[in-house]
Amino acid sequence: ANPGSILEFTYLPPAGMNALQQLFTSTKLPSTTNETSVDIYPNPASDYMIVYNYKVESRVIYIYDINGRMLKKVTGKEMATRVNISDLANGVYIVKIAGPDARIISTQKIIVAK
Repeated sequence: ANPGSILEFTYLPPAGMNALQQLFTSTKLPSTTNETSVDIYPNPASDYMIVYNYKVESRVIYIYDINGRMLKKVTGKEMATRVNISDLANGVYIVKIAGPDARIISTQKIIVAK
């Protein structure tokens, strides 16, 4: 082996990644809306997560698994909405936030680690 050589390989994602990629790419959002109006913390989370809404208006919070199945739907009307996730297994989840007009305004990844 040549000590200065570069190893090349092709990464083939698992079958479940197609659904995950679809969740991220199905919603085209202006970057300013996605990052400035909603924050989710802590991440990673264990028992709960807080969805902080900079624009105090009604929001619907959807949580999906990596296969695209909706697991939770929570309505929040306060600046900070606490969402119980203690029933979710360890893993990666997708959180979509919809505004009062039902348009998706933010899509973010969260990690549940207990």
